[in-house]
Amino acid sequence: MTVAVPTTPSALIGTENVNNLSTRYVVLTAAEVKALRATAKELVRAPGAGKYLEFVSAKFALEYGSEVFTESADDLSIVLDDAGGTAVSESIDSTGFLDQSADTVMPVAPLASAAAALSTYLNKGLALDNTGDGEIAGNASEDSKLHIWITFRTHDTSKLIA
Repeated sequence: MTVAVPTTPSALIGTENVNNLSTRYVVLTAAEVKALRATAKELVRAPGAGKYLEFVSAKFALEYGSEVFTESADDLSIVLDDAGGTAVSESIDSTGFLDQSADTVMPVAPLASAAAALSTYLNKGLALDNTGDGEIAGNASEDSKLHIWITFRTHDTSKLIA
């Protein structure tokens, strides 16, 4: 018996390319790192009406300058939209990362699965937020940088429910 396998996109109704990953590279200056509590940094723009972003992973790299950043309970998180948005990443502990006197890397994973209304995610970008008790300080020379590679998928809600 021979089975015909559909090869045209119109014949593939009900499927989606879930491996369609995008990665964006963003660099934060020392001034931006030190102002994250007041001003979250956009990492990925909102995808547009009827779409949402799925955070997959991120890699952070601290490019050490002349002095360390200082902090006390000033952890970071990747969130939807901007400051105070719904967290989509695990907490990024600044202690042992941003306060180091050498180039340092940190992988960042998504939060464990949790159900949420689709409206929570629709047309929202991804941002880096300081979820701690105050602004990050230090690095008076402002010559350290934070490099971020963020990997995500964009989903079209018209393909979610038929």
